[in-house]
Amino acid sequence: MKKYFSFILILFIFLSVTNILKVNGIIYNNFELNVGIFFDPKAREDIALDLNKIKNNGIKWLRIHFSWKEIEEEKGFYNFTLYDYIVNVSRELGLNILGIIGTGTEDYLPDWLKIKGGVDNENYINYLVIFAEKVIQRYKNDIKVWQLENELNHISFFKWMGWRKGNWSDLKVKEILLSLSNLTKKYNLSSVINVIVNNPNWLSFLKKLIEWNVNFEIIGIDYYPNYLDDYDIIPGDPNKGIKIYEEINKAKQFNKKIIITEVGYSTYNEKHSKENQAVFFEKVIIGSILANVTNIFIYRYDDNILSSDIEANFGLIDYFNNPKLAWYKIKELTS
Repeated sequence: MKKYFSFILILFIFLSVTNILKVNGIIYNNFELNVGIFFDPKAREDIALDLNKIKNNGIKWLRIHFSWKEIEEEKGFYNFTLYDYIVNVSRELGLNILGIIGTGTEDYLPDWLKIKGGVDNENYINYLVIFAEKVIQRYKNDIKVWQLENELNHISFFKWMGWRKGNWSDLKVKEILLSLSNLTKKYNLSSVINVIVNNPNWLSFLKKLIEWNVNFEIIGIDYYPNYLDDYDIIPGDPNKGIKIYEEINKAKQFNKKIIITEVGYSTYNEKHSKENQAVFFEKVIIGSILANVTNIFIYRYDDNILSSDIEANFGLIDYFNNPKLAWYKIKELTS
């Protein structure tokens, strides 16, 4: 612990005018910082306005769920209107998209499939592959990188929260990831599998994927060190952001490209303030650069619900569309 805090004290000289980072006398320069942000088009009224704001803030990537529930609301009938629009606007603005495909949580599964048992339906994999191929084939020229499902190393927590239902066995997870990864290879696209590193099982989960011969090129790290830490010695401590450096280095043993697929800090109470959120993201970005990772996706763009719940306050834009301090910090760091 003492070593960690001494490291923090001598860490930061960040010159945002040029891409230069100085740490302990060592200069890190000529890196290309690619900040992305999770964006939910279903929650926004003026997508074009939002995407222009995102671009003008120095953010280069969007991370978007291609919602099964939204696209295939009725079995066998596909409505791509919303996603065609956001893909087209993103193309015009020069924003890249990391697409998320096949998420089987309750908020993304279509009602017709939940009625049939969801993941427990004997045809779940077939339904999933048909849907996913429709999406990937449609957007293959615009979206070159796809995240397969979401945080499948964290199923127990998702079930406890009610976000997943049914039998998410290792066999089912294996079938899902093999099927989705084969689809991305069919269309010569890259695939990401993301793990939440706050769950200590994440390294063993990645080892399972290697044993299962799941074909993916990129490890995505999801990092939430301040989630429900109200009873820590220093609740809401933004300095935890720098420790992403350690998690990245652990992931390097798999010899794959590493990106940060989700990193978030909720401003849901006084201990988790907007000031702390801004400091947290600065520390995360610096820790990532030190570990040679420069693709960082922030969760999320907006607070789309007016609530004091932790899940409702991760946005860089508040419920009333006012930028939080972290929004300006990201602009500063991406200048």
